Amino acid sequence: MFISRGKSCNRCEKRGGCAFDHMDPDSVEVLSQKKRTLTFSRGETVFHLGDSAGFFYCINDGKVQLYRSSPYREQSFAILGKGDWLGHRDVIAGGEYRHNARCLTKTTVCKFPADELLNHMEKSPRFASQVAHNLAHSWIESEHQSYNLGARKVMERLADFLLSLQGENNGIDAANQEIDLNLTREMLATLMGTTTESVIRTLSDFKARGWIKMDKGRVCFINAKELGKLVEEA
Repeated sequence: MFISRGKSCNRCEKRGGCAFDHMDPDSVEVLSQKKRTLTFSRGETVFHLGDSAGFFYCINDGKVQLYRSSPYREQSFAILGKGDWLGHRDVIAGGEYRHNARCLTKTTVCKFPADELLNHMEKSPRFASQVAHNLAHSWIESEHQSYNLGARKVMERLADFLLSLQGENNGIDAANQEIDLNLTREMLATLMGTTTESVIRTLSDFKARGWIKMDKGRVCFINAKELGKLVEEA
């Protein structure tokens, strides 16, 4: 792990997509003076389940997996990327982090003291409202994932996940659109709540049906509408 001061949050291109954009520039600059910028190698952990929730983080670059594990399996909750926050929910709730955060790629995050988040939420209703909005969106996504795991088959879950990636890239219904998957089959399995073998078998089925093509970590959507039918019918 490499530690630096980093640049001011006022000059960060990620600010426009996060709650800091709802703070006045002077407050953002105060916050910037309290942060540290950390660069992790792939596989390193930002924080562990049970660590004291003394900081929150903003991802500057890279991808981070939120997960818990048992002696029997690992369950992923989310894969986060540029501009996403880590640990803020547990800072607000108080106590400990309730999951692990592991870097899937070389990742740079900005690390902020927990009390700075709480203080600025108290001072700025506009900022607090945006933080609450972001948390509500995360709860909606968590509820959707719980529904997928409990009520949908593996084929339907995987189709829903692939289509969500396509939507993030503004390509819904686009013919022959390609996206970077950047996830191993094992990682997909932890997100889908199934085995690696089931993921491999399902992706092979999608390819055999002519719905997708896959090559070197990229997915090409040949017939996204058929994938959509699986989700609609589930």
